[in-house]
Parts: sequence; structure tokens; C-alpha cells
Amino acid sequence: MKKLTVLPFLLFALACQDGTPVQPDLDLSPEIGLSQAMASQGNVLKMVPFKGPNEWWETGGGFGCEGVGEYYAAYWAATGNFTHVGHSKLVGTNCWRFLDDPPEGEMPFEFISQSGTLTAANGDLLYWYGAPPKTAVEFLSETTYQMGPFWFTGGTGRFENAQGEFYDIGSMAEDLMTGTSVYSGFISTVGSSK
Repeated sequence: MKKLTVLPFLLFALACQDGTPVQPDLDLSPEIGLSQAMASQGNVLKMVPFKGPNEWWETGGGFGCEGVGEYYAAYWAATGNFTHVGHSKLVGTNCWRFLDDPPEGEMPFEFISQSGTLTAANGDLLYWYGAPPKTAVEFLSETTYQMGPFWFTGGTGRFENAQGEFYDIGSMAEDLMTGTSVYSGFISTVGSSK
């Protein structure tokens, strides 16, 4: 009987809506502000889930992160399968600064930035970036971590004006050269496959 009482109220509430899509609560970071501005220019901006597992491996490293100074750059590649993107290949760069005297129990380096490119199943590219103070790395143990948020900054084809954000939660081998992680967040659907 309670279900029947609630049903008319729900139908009334749905009938009173103006048809405006409901978006997730977003902060007003410059990256998200750009998405909202694009939507206000007549584009339909809909955020959809972006989530999936990936396997990564380090492909090299050295000093001199492009655009951020003389920090250590760890280059990596990955493959994964993500909602609304499909089976993908990723390449990225993590920039780190080694600490001379790290606090007791802390890792001997500090996160500076991460950037990368995801090649989606259809061949379109999707770019992302993250850096402190908004992007943080937390080591849950010596081999598990969580990082984020990272922001999508556009791409090619259907991702030309893509926006959104995601977090990376993962684990790595003891030698820190390979690992697995799960990306979880959302991405806009502005654009279409070309």
C-alpha cells in the first residue's frame, strides 16, 4: 500500500521538471568551468561514468620533465577497458622531485604532475593532466596508492572538447615498475565520432 501512495507523488514530481538534464555537483575549477561554459554555448553537455581497470608498466625515465623543470620523469604505458571509451592504450609521464630528508615513514619523493594520452577503441585521443595542490598522491602502503583528481583536457574526434575528472587507485610490484589500477570518474559526451 505504501508503494501506491508514493507513486503518484513521484509521477507529479517528474511531471513538474523542466527537462533540464541533471548534472553531478561540480566544483568551479577552471577545467570544469570551461565545460560549463561550453554547455552554455548551445552544446549539450552530459557527464557519463568513466571507469575501468588497467595494467601499466614503466617504459623509461630520466631528469627533465617538460615544462616543469629538472625533476625526475617516469614514463609509462598501459592498456585498459573503460566505460564510454572502450579498450584503450595509454601513455603518460609522472614527474617527481626526490626529497633529501623525507619525513619518517614517508616516500622519498614528492609528486609534481602527471599528464597523458589515452587512445580509445575508435582511435580518438583523450588528454588528461593533474598537479598539486588539487591533485594529490596518497600511499596507502609501500605498494598501494590513490591519486587524483586528474582532469580531461580535450582530445581528438569525439573527445575534441571532452572534459571531466577521474581518480586512480592502484597497486604496484615491489620494484615499482609494473602495476594495476582502476580509474573512476566522469567524462563529458560533447562531440561525436568522426
